[in-house]
Amino acid sequence: FTRVVLPGSMPMELSGLRLAANVTLLVTIAAEIVMSETGLGAMVWLAWETLQIEILYATLVVVSILGISMSQGLIRLQRRLVPWQ
Repeated sequence: FTRVVLPGSMPMELSGLRLAANVTLLVTIAAEIVMSETGLGAMVWLAWETLQIEILYATLVVVSILGISMSQGLIRLQRRLVPWQ
């Protein structure tokens, strides 16, 4: 199990983790837009309602940087844990 099955399934598990992390970020932002008064999603919605375009774009850049950095961090982790892929 530890020599064949676990190492063989590790690339798929880490790819699933990377996809789940990005979906989690999207769902969190969407929930904040709908239900919250604080957070990045609420800031996006408030900027949209009050036509503060610079705050809207700045918040979207921060969300993009968060998503890219999470994805890149998990790619680096995958390269370290699964060098044979």
